[in-house]
Amino acid sequence: RFKLLREKVLSASPARGHGHAFRLDHAMVRNEDVQLICRDVLLEPYARTLGTLSLQGNQIGAHGAATLMRSLVCVPGTPSLTALELSRNVDLGLAGVQAIALALSHESCT
Repeated sequence: RFKLLREKVLSASPARGHGHAFRLDHAMVRNEDVQLICRDVLLEPYARTLGTLSLQGNQIGAHGAATLMRSLVCVPGTPSLTALELSRNVDLGLAGVQAIALALSHESCT
């Protein structure tokens, strides 16, 4: 499973526009996959110009959302990231939204 997901991450072509857009929509991404995605995205040369990260329609919950915020969104390695697409992640719930809001309120995420 991790090998297949890694291949999807590495083959996802970033789109041009307002910075790069990395899309891994409807890829059955789960909480335990998020750290791998964060690591691989940060290793890509376009990480500093990443404008949008889209993980719509996956299985990301509160733990995965917190990991995204801590490992990819609120870090110096992605200064251009302004959009995080997490719609249709039915496991996200209120706890996931709260994890995102808490991270966004932290001074390291301004």
